[in-house]
Amino acid sequence: MIEPDRAARLPRPSPAARPGPLDDRFYDLAEANFERRIRRDPVLATSLGLHQDDDLFGDGGRDAVLGDLEAAQVHLADVEALDPTGLSAEARFERDLEV
Repeated sequence: MIEPDRAARLPRPSPAARPGPLDDRFYDLAEANFERRIRRDPVLATSLGLHQDDDLFGDGGRDAVLGDLEAAQVHLADVEALDPTGLSAEARFERDLEV
């Protein structure tokens, strides 16, 4: 596992012209999911141009893969639980992509 201080610092999109009350919650979920994925798979991070962990490999074992699937299911449930009417148009679009 990669230590948190090695994690990439990601920029957040600028606030929408008409932000929704759930926009920040959605972006928190999306960022946490992305950071979890690149921590678990440094090779993916490298392929995306994030080179802070080029010297690491992820755990491709069965338990790790099953853990990744479980985390993805939890993330999907959290995103789907957000009421789209509480999101800005921009965040609704991003939510659709995330789902």
